[in-house]
Amino acid sequence: MKKNIFKSMLLAAFAMGIAACSSDPVGPEPTPEYFSYGAFVVNSGNQTNKINGTLDYIEFGSNTIINNVFEKVNGRSLGITANDAFVYGSKLYIAVDSEQLVEVVDAKTLQSLKQIKLDGAARHLTACEGKMFVSSYSGDVCRIDTTSLTVDKTIKVGDYPEGMATYGNLVFVTNSGYGSGHTFTVIDGTTGNVTGTHECPTNPTDIVCDGNYLYLLTSGTYKADWSGYEEDPAIYRINPDYLDFPLVTKGTAVASNFMKLYSFNANYYNPDITYRETDTNSGMYKELDLSKDIKYPCAIAADPITGHLWVSSYNLSEYGYADYSAPGYIVEYDSNMNKLHEYNTGVGPIAIAFFNNLK
Repeated sequence: MKKNIFKSMLLAAFAMGIAACSSDPVGPEPTPEYFSYGAFVVNSGNQTNKINGTLDYIEFGSNTIINNVFEKVNGRSLGITANDAFVYGSKLYIAVDSEQLVEVVDAKTLQSLKQIKLDGAARHLTACEGKMFVSSYSGDVCRIDTTSLTVDKTIKVGDYPEGMATYGNLVFVTNSGYGSGHTFTVIDGTTGNVTGTHECPTNPTDIVCDGNYLYLLTSGTYKADWSGYEEDPAIYRINPDYLDFPLVTKGTAVASNFMKLYSFNANYYNPDITYRETDTNSGMYKELDLSKDIKYPCAIAADPITGHLWVSSYNLSEYGYADYSAPGYIVEYDSNMNKLHEYNTGVGPIAIAFFNNLK
């Protein structure tokens, strides 16, 4: 199929209400070769100001962005507070927090396939052993059968679970406790059974894997008078025995790729925002000079195919603060941190999901 097939199909969907795919070529199938196809940007919107969440699509072949693509294809919005997205197989799964559901769409046409309702806010997603897992503020992780698109198992974890990561056939879930939690839960991805819940630093909200180790992000705990952090937001390495958590760096967001961690520290009480690349083999790190491009970072992600780094940002209000009700933008850097492209997004570009497909 042609590299820009998504764009062609989307135009067809607008004109005809359907999306069609070009025929496969006649003759022997070429050797499959992975390439980076595109990226979905989840925009949370702003519930207070009644701005619904949206979905944007960046097509790498033409370096263009299609804004609000879900609504353009389906004739309705995602709803209030879109929070995360994950591409698995031919489908894109979108966690919509305040709607308490997972929106499932065809990753190529963006046509909605099903809305899967949960008993609590839908937070984050990961895939393991042919299933999709979604954390919910009900205190559960719901396992979704990717064929029937139904919840086939509800797994009780800790209070207010947040970010998740897959390591082999295990799913790791952070239990934030809405700021006071101090555990993560491990789930057998094959059976869906909990293998253990383990103590960790306070307020874990995200977790990533570099291939060798897992890295835990904690969002910090506030002082009693709210004058600062009692414990700063930080990133820790999880050792295999789950008993030791060496500090890697202070930070408020983290992404991993190719044995590297990328992080930024946008501490509310510190006006100096910093960015860092850490080699997880050597432990060496270097500071990244992204402040000339990024006004106030929102999300960070690394493309597993190209190694390119993506950082989304809020724009600033007239008072110099992050404007949570205005459209944001996202910047792409190559592996040497040279700026490649910048795209305007919707309001609150909170998550980035890569669509890596076969030619």
